[in-house]
Amino acid sequence: MEDESERAGAGLRVRNALFRLGILALLIGLFFGFRALKALVWSGGEHPAQGWYDVAFQWGAVAWSVMLPWAVADLLGWLIYRRHTPAGLEAASQEPGPAMPHRVVFRIVSRGDQPAIAIATTWSVLEAMQRQPLFPFDVEVVSDIPIEGLPEHPAVRPILVPDDYRTHNGATHKARALHHALTVSPASDDAWILHLDEESHVTDELIVGIRTAVVEEEGNGKHRIGQGLITYHRELAANQLFTLADSIRVGDDLGRFHLQYRLGRILFGMHGSFLLVRTSVEKQVGFDFPPEGCTTEDTTWALQQMAVGNRFRWIDGTVVEQSPANLRDFLRQRRRWFTGMWWGARRAPVPTRHRASLWGAMFLWSVSWLGLAYAFAHVLNPVRVPPPLRLIGDMVFAVYLANYLLGLWVSLAGDRSHSVLRKARYFVDQAVLMPAFAVIEGAAVVYGLVRPERRFHVVDKTFAEPSEIGEQAA
Repeated sequence: MEDESERAGAGLRVRNALFRLGILALLIGLFFGFRALKALVWSGGEHPAQGWYDVAFQWGAVAWSVMLPWAVADLLGWLIYRRHTPAGLEAASQEPGPAMPHRVVFRIVSRGDQPAIAIATTWSVLEAMQRQPLFPFDVEVVSDIPIEGLPEHPAVRPILVPDDYRTHNGATHKARALHHALTVSPASDDAWILHLDEESHVTDELIVGIRTAVVEEEGNGKHRIGQGLITYHRELAANQLFTLADSIRVGDDLGRFHLQYRLGRILFGMHGSFLLVRTSVEKQVGFDFPPEGCTTEDTTWALQQMAVGNRFRWIDGTVVEQSPANLRDFLRQRRRWFTGMWWGARRAPVPTRHRASLWGAMFLWSVSWLGLAYAFAHVLNPVRVPPPLRLIGDMVFAVYLANYLLGLWVSLAGDRSHSVLRKARYFVDQAVLMPAFAVIEGAAVVYGLVRPERRFHVVDKTFAEPSEIGEQAA
């Protein structure tokens, strides 16, 4: 048994090393590939500035360098990334070890108007726990509208938020539902809660990662809040355009988000799903925020957790979600994040030192579209720019492209539902569509600046119902 454990550890170390080498190879290839592409397009080479327009264009190259901190954070996150627990089918073959006494509550939050989605997520938890019974568990489905048809299982517990429920600070939407669940759930203070969105599907390796994290945190007494990788490829064939557009979020999770969790702090914000927290820790803050703090309740909550002294960690494993199905939902989703996170950066009731890095991150997000626009425009106008700025720009652009390609690579790595040929086609489509993705991401930022989100837009996921319910029935 000891030899088998040593072999598994050696295998993980090799895979971690290969991952980092692959990142470096990808970045070097993209860096020189982008330069070669510009040289090919600029058959006559770069030309010196001629007139005020070219001089202004030269100074515009500064927009490239503004995004350097973002690129460096992603790069550092990728280079220090390593798994500690097995992935994929290996996870299911590991000896579970002694039973873990701490209960895990999978808390699924849904408005309730897309019941089939929440039901499918509940089944995904039950099936994963059946394959990997590593700890006692419950599944709480929190909704504003009653959900009929939830699995009749002793672990499943529906929690309905009363119509007349109000919090002291007037919390709205998801924050209101989460605060109600926290006050009525029978979960003990030493139980751990895994927060999930209504479309979040768990994986076998996530169950192993949860157990590993809980055992470590109970052993060291730190009780850190955990988060890990979220992918969005579940409906790739049916929703290719926006699923590929979300590849950048996967790359970001492995990059700058992984970096912040390794540092134990929230620097760039936090996802509201795949959030593992001890009940006693969650109760220290709760979710009773004023309405403006509920637009992105996860950001407000994370900043307040830091303010009371709690810290964060990375968890091995993957939660699989799905991307918006149309341009309207995509833009409004980004706009909600943009508006809510800016509120947290400027006005969250925590000391400035806890908001400073988020303020910087939001400033970079606000101007990121300028740097990307300049990168594409410079291909069309080969005016000579100072070599240091050109070097920085090419490096930043290589990291930007790597985010998309790495995100797709990681998403498809364990997915056997697509042939090798189809996966290759997805990579080609990803590369070809990157300019379009830059345009819509930039448009979302401008949309948020011009017309900030005043409500809580819920993305429509009903397009995925037939395939998901069919899978569960099978």
